[in-house]
Amino acid sequence: MRNVPSAKGSDAISFKVQVGPPHQGQTVLVSEPDGQVTWPSDKGLYFLDTRVISSWSLFANGEPWDLLNDGAITYYGARIFQTNRAFLTEGGPIEARILGLTLSRHIGGGMHEDIDISNNSGRAVRFNLEIALRGDFADIFEVKSGRIVRRGHITTSWNEVDQQWRLTYRNRDFSREVLITAEATGDKGLYANGRISFDISLNPAETWHCCLLYDLFDGQTKHASPRHCIAESRASEHAESLEAWQHAVLKIRTSNEKFYRCFTQGVADMAALRLPINGTGQMVFIPAAGLPWFVALFGRDSLIVSLQTVLVYPDFARGALDVLGANQAQERDDYRDAEHGSAAGRRQMRNEVVVDVRVIRKSVQQHKSRPAARKVPDIKASASVLHPVLGESWKDRAVGVRHDLVPLILNLGNRAV
Repeated sequence: MRNVPSAKGSDAISFKVQVGPPHQGQTVLVSEPDGQVTWPSDKGLYFLDTRVISSWSLFANGEPWDLLNDGAITYYGARIFQTNRAFLTEGGPIEARILGLTLSRHIGGGMHEDIDISNNSGRAVRFNLEIALRGDFADIFEVKSGRIVRRGHITTSWNEVDQQWRLTYRNRDFSREVLITAEATGDKGLYANGRISFDISLNPAETWHCCLLYDLFDGQTKHASPRHCIAESRASEHAESLEAWQHAVLKIRTSNEKFYRCFTQGVADMAALRLPINGTGQMVFIPAAGLPWFVALFGRDSLIVSLQTVLVYPDFARGALDVLGANQAQERDDYRDAEHGSAAGRRQMRNEVVVDVRVIRKSVQQHKSRPAARKVPDIKASASVLHPVLGESWKDRAVGVRHDLVPLILNLGNRAV
């Protein structure tokens, strides 16, 4: 979190900038500033609402590294700079701050990790680098609540020839898997005691590099990690997708440089929330409900964001209506809070948005009782006000919603949340 204060007597804008964790699609990494994933905590690598990596640490002869600086370089990548603490080796003591460590990560389906170590001293050094990690495959909401229930079975295996570490979780017909491949310069890595270790020897000014590729499996599909290092990420598929997004959204011209930069940053942040989902005819983008906990389709959140950003990127609304219409409830299910979407006296339409009447009544009551600046309806979904701005092709795709909610929805953009 960074605070950008306004100067006295100037027209500077004061606002907070939240830098989110590296993510892409439904893969999100949440770590400490130094890149470690401590346990127990809510940190980890999350994939399709499952924490597949729950602990990750890096050591030089058993000693952790000290953080120098860190930061996100894109919404799907981050870079961390560290240095060593003093530690003992067979060849004698290694002084603090003579080794430089750069940890780079970027996500695209799976995750690509780059570890670069440089010897900044005037003598040769030799030490053991250890990477300790494990996965608990806990449900994201159990992690968030702090009440993790152990289910199923976790198995691990190490293939020394291919330098691959496989973690597999199975619980009945549910499965998740992580395949970690190490590609390092010099000698191959060894696996023991839940750690991958490398014997590193560096002459003065020499560097060592290792790629760790995290391929993720959901039981049917392999979500491969990017094969290129982060230095080549500008030529990646995600960089091209981001560039195409920036060309597709609304453009503005203004003499106010601060407003222009704020708008441009907002467009980049919206790109970070894009969630690719298969629609009825093609892959579409919808806005995710949030980061890092709600990188998923939520009817209310996705529709509200689509409404508020319809002038900037109307395809959010098209995608949200398409996907929500295809996934509407067909029968009542109190456990899932699902109810058939048909309105009284008429047949349910293809793209009618499901609205729970009990939630609506509660939302209307809350709306009336709140102060004017806080009246925001907590509705499950409503999108009938969107289709007039989506083009002629959407006029025939009826979107059903209770008409008495429309005033609440229309006021949403003018209310403070």
